Amino acid sequence: MARQGKVKIVHVLRNPKDTIVSYYQHYKRVGRPIYEGDFNGFFDFCLSDENALFGGNWFSYFREWEDAKLTHQNVKVLSLRYEDIKQNLYDTINILVEFLQLDRPESFLRDVEKAVQFENLQKEHETMAGETKIWKDLGDRGRLPIYWKGCIGDWKNYFTVAQNERFDAVYDKEIKEQGIDLQFSYE
Repeated sequence: MARQGKVKIVHVLRNPKDTIVSYYQHYKRVGRPIYEGDFNGFFDFCLSDENALFGGNWFSYFREWEDAKLTHQNVKVLSLRYEDIKQNLYDTINILVEFLQLDRPESFLRDVEKAVQFENLQKEHETMAGETKIWKDLGDRGRLPIYWKGCIGDWKNYFTVAQNERFDAVYDKEIKEQGIDLQFSYE
């Protein structure tokens, strides 16, 4: 579509609690660790506006996306939730095909569904297909450790009750009080 001057963006959001855990695992496992502390410190870092890894905290990131969508209303943006993709991959693929205005047979869509299941992407990444010279110093033969569990709700194995309450308070202030209803699945 960009060739015709019509940009379309697919923006995938993940529940921010699982996002923090996923980033923590990723940054611990790269060849030259970007973060070497424990989860408690990483949690604090993720809520901080000083978070240089993300260009700010998750809330800043989300607000910037919302501002960009309002400022550039002519740009078509499809927002998807990771949790919805995991729970109903085939329907999500159909939504994406419709958004991109593609015409593909069901057999093709079923092949895509199988290929992009988390477990299959993870297996493919472990083959030579996942290797690249660009990341040779950060991962095993250039394979960045980008696949971990891919599950929903793993944050419960990391967040303390106090951290969960603190996160929820920040979330309420930064998102809910702004009139935004994201309806994330935390399970």
